[in-house]
Amino acid sequence: MIEDLSTSPLGPRLTTPDQWREHLDAHTAEAAAVGSRPDCRLGRAPATAEEVEQAERRLGLQVSLPPSYRAFLQVTNGWDDAGGWIESVDSLDELQWLCEYSGLYAEYCEENDDEYSQLLGAALKVNHGPDFWLLCANEVRPDGEWSAYEFMPGLWQFTKVASFADLWHFHHSELRKAE
Repeated sequence: MIEDLSTSPLGPRLTTPDQWREHLDAHTAEAAAVGSRPDCRLGRAPATAEEVEQAERRLGLQVSLPPSYRAFLQVTNGWDDAGGWIESVDSLDELQWLCEYSGLYAEYCEENDDEYSQLLGAALKVNHGPDFWLLCANEVRPDGEWSAYEFMPGLWQFTKVASFADLWHFHHSELRKAE
């Protein structure tokens, strides 16, 4: 099942490094205030433009990584504690296509021709954890943003949002609901 939430923004647009920096600083302060990670910066050192371009070449991309994700990377090349079933956001060196990550998904795509095989076959996995954050390279909007999905493989459930930034907002709103 694919729940589609991509028609409206789920939080503030985060398409510049300054917007992400302000947002992530507030997120870190909130985590410290509730005691989950006191006095700890959850992000990593920023990625350079050259590192982003190298990753795009390594992945064989025909288009650039989405603007909201590129801006995130310019602030932090990975995030150590996203919460819940998303353990961390990958660094550029860790990015990989979902079908390369797991032969199970590659087999599914070879054996099926449905909306799931189209999605999984073009999905860039950008996290560690039992659930996946996916950016879909065959769903690129005119503004350069790629559709993003939170995928719970155990339930075969997908939630589609408009961008990496909306994926971040969706995930953290779901965590707050669960508290």
